[in-house]
Amino acid sequence: MSAVAELGVEHDNYGFIKTGPFAPADTSVPGVYALGAAAGPRDIPETVARATAAAARAQALLAGERNALTVKKEYPEEKDASGEPRIGVFVCHCGSNIAGTVDVEKVKHLAENLAGVVYAETNLYTCSAEGCEKIREAIAAHDLNRVVVAACTPRTHEPLFRETCREAGLNRYLFEMANVRDQCSWVHKDREQATKKAADLVRMSVAKAGLLKPLPMYEIPVTPVALVIGGGIAGLAAAEAIAAQGFEVHLVEREKNLGGNLLKLRTTLSGENPYDRAADAVAKVGSNKLVKVHTGTTVSAVSGYVGNFQVELDAGSKKENIAAGSIVVATGGREWSPEGFLAGEDDRVMTSSELERRIADGKFEAQRVVMVQCVGSRCEERPYCSRVCCGLALKNALSIKEQEPGAEVIVLYRDLMAHGLKEDYFTLAREAGVVFLRYNPDEPPTVSKAGDALQVQVASPEVDETLEIAADLVALSVAIVPAEGSKELSEILKVPLDAAGFFSEAHIKLRPVDFASDGIFLAGVAHSPKEISENIAQAQAAGGRAASILARGVFAAEGAVAKVDEEACRGCGVCVSVCPYGAISLAAKGEALVASVNPALCKSCGTCAGACLSTAITTEHFTNEQIFAAIAAKMEVV
Repeated sequence: MSAVAELGVEHDNYGFIKTGPFAPADTSVPGVYALGAAAGPRDIPETVARATAAAARAQALLAGERNALTVKKEYPEEKDASGEPRIGVFVCHCGSNIAGTVDVEKVKHLAENLAGVVYAETNLYTCSAEGCEKIREAIAAHDLNRVVVAACTPRTHEPLFRETCREAGLNRYLFEMANVRDQCSWVHKDREQATKKAADLVRMSVAKAGLLKPLPMYEIPVTPVALVIGGGIAGLAAAEAIAAQGFEVHLVEREKNLGGNLLKLRTTLSGENPYDRAADAVAKVGSNKLVKVHTGTTVSAVSGYVGNFQVELDAGSKKENIAAGSIVVATGGREWSPEGFLAGEDDRVMTSSELERRIADGKFEAQRVVMVQCVGSRCEERPYCSRVCCGLALKNALSIKEQEPGAEVIVLYRDLMAHGLKEDYFTLAREAGVVFLRYNPDEPPTVSKAGDALQVQVASPEVDETLEIAADLVALSVAIVPAEGSKELSEILKVPLDAAGFFSEAHIKLRPVDFASDGIFLAGVAHSPKEISENIAQAQAAGGRAASILARGVFAAEGAVAKVDEEACRGCGVCVSVCPYGAISLAAKGEALVASVNPALCKSCGTCAGACLSTAITTEHFTNEQIFAAIAAKMEVV
């Protein structure tokens, strides 16, 4: 904290660094950015997103000096690995993550006696700088031509160890990883059995490693232009983040105007004016020479791959084709149209956002207001929490009490989600006299007419009888649902949706703004219901990630991709139909059709190899020979 204090940044009453909802990474000191729990309670996905947003903000300041101090990394010449396998095995303690359950010394001794293994050691943390240096030293000292690391998941650590091998003169693909944490120590308690399983995993990895072959990396030129789909606050923030780094952006919005849902809001819990902020963002983007705005336009087709996407835009009367190196999806969401509760039948029943506008416009007149939470959310059709509803109810309740101190406000809720620093507003509302009453989800409130009056019936676990509440006005906090056209866009981009219809990220914790498809990122309510600050932070993060691809100039594609034996291929097209990434096409070769794999799109999932009727496709680095060798190594000891 002393170092933070020396920077002179402002803190809130709890000691967290102050940031604003419209500048979620910015502190009170220009050029100093806050992320993670330093700026408030955060879970892992939001921490990662905000950290990436802070990096993007810092990158924008340095854009003019990009590559000024860059030194190209030099690698030693790759060693000839065509001789007999000389395998090194490195077994990681991972502190107590692995060693607390697995006898890593025993696993090391067992590995030393495996065919092809000439060296084995244990490390406290193999992924540390010291651990990686030991791998490099062992490769040189023992003339290793294959490396096996028994440690954590390859999803997070494999790139690091592959790079370590390459720095020592080995091809990146002469490395194999045994996941003895996620697949062993984390899921077993019995030390003896866990150790046996870890040894089996290492034995299988060594058997496969002996058959690994060097593979090339593919360098793909990058088009230094980005496409942002969606012109709400997330799309505007993403476009601004990319343009701030000096890259051209095409901003596409299906409506006639930019601004999205933010133009419908009048205030935030902390008192800012979202409408004015949205208008400022629209003006700022509109005046930026690097941003080309396409309103009243949709994306009708996308082809290509990371660095080289070809996009067709449909503006109704005309179509336009553009090229982009990266894409950000920020299509937002919309308010669900409520059913029941006399919604649409009585103008005294409205959504919470409609109530907010009525209060802001000075048209609020009621002495008793009943707010019903979770209308359309957390139910069988939409089991998720819409996140913004409780904050909106608190905001409206406090606004009513400020305008009409004598008005009664009753909030009917299942669970009030006043997460993080919102608890302060929950306290303020209770102190102002707002009544919070829990209802039973199995018996949700009902709204009916009693003569000319509205009557709300609610069964609460806090009282022994069903309550009947006369109300002048009923506000429904309704669900947030995916934007129109999300399904069609997901099919065009070949990116997934979750069960609720929102776009789904590559990894909920480690890659919260990435799609599994390289070069495509997501932000805002297109991903899930979010508050303003979360929308902007994720959008800045997505913009930063998109710009990082454009800044490279070239994109390195994996060498471990599907490979087609053209002589065996009969051009049936089954592989084309099953490939989830659109990486395979049929091409003419003489009078025949043969499958062709685009290495920039292939993710080495193996679906095509499994489906090929002619066994003409091999997944490099996961060949049948390698996989069968691993299985045989396990079967030998059963």
